[in-house]
Amino acid sequence: MTPGTGRTHMFLAITYEALGRHDEARAAIMEGMKLRPGATVENVSLPSKNQSARYLPARERFDALLIAAGLPKN
Repeated sequence: MTPGTGRTHMFLAITYEALGRHDEARAAIMEGMKLRPGATVENVSLPSKNQSARYLPARERFDALLIAAGLPKN
């Protein structure tokens, strides 16, 4: 992942939220939003054609964690 896309911060937010560290997850979302204004759950994920079969089932959980951390759904 390229740090300049904001996706790195979004994945950090997923990790923090999964660990119950909501404030840190929200801060990571805010940093990611600085790099990627207008980011939403729908446009942050990689296109389906670029996702592995192992990632696809986990994506719903990741999306829920991003929403819990404060990233808009759409």
